[in-house]
Amino acid sequence: MGLKNTQVYFPISKDIAVPGEIDKVDNIAEGTVELIAALDTKIIMQTYKQICTPTLNFKFMDKRDKILEGNQLLNHIGA
Repeated sequence: MGLKNTQVYFPISKDIAVPGEIDKVDNIAEGTVELIAALDTKIIMQTYKQICTPTLNFKFMDKRDKILEGNQLLNHIGA
């Protein structure tokens, strides 16, 4: 994991995640809808079998970077 441009995400709870990059200076960023949707999309794209979520109102991005709700995910898998 010591490679440049490596990003690591640590989900702490359903409301908190800590992103980290090896070659970046410490920085605090507000969790905008776009940032959260991008994070959720990266996590979804790395899943093998299952996605566990307490609700279907999580955000993710489609192939055109449009932000969608979790209840639309099945319509976009493989699309």
